[in-house]
Amino acid sequence: MVKNHPRRVFSDQLKRKIVGHLESGKASVLQVSREYEVSETSVYRWLEKYSRTLRSSTKIVVEMEASASPRKPIVRI
Repeated sequence: MVKNHPRRVFSDQLKRKIVGHLESGKASVLQVSREYEVSETSVYRWLEKYSRTLRSSTKIVVEMEASASPRKPIVRI
C-alpha cells in the first residue's frame, strides 16, 4: 500500500547533517529512510549531492578474500 504524504521539502542544512551521519557511520540509508519517511533513492541522491567523499564518479571496489579451493565454473544451459 502506498502512503500518500503531502510534499515535504527538507532544507539543505538538514540534508547535509543527515549525510554527515551517514558518512560517519552513525546511521544507515535504511535507518534514515525510515526515520524521515523518505525513499532510499532520495537519501542516495542527498549522498551524491552533499557528500564530501562519495560522488557519482566514485567507484567502490569490494573484493572477496581468495578461498583455499578454486570454485567450479557455473554452467548454464
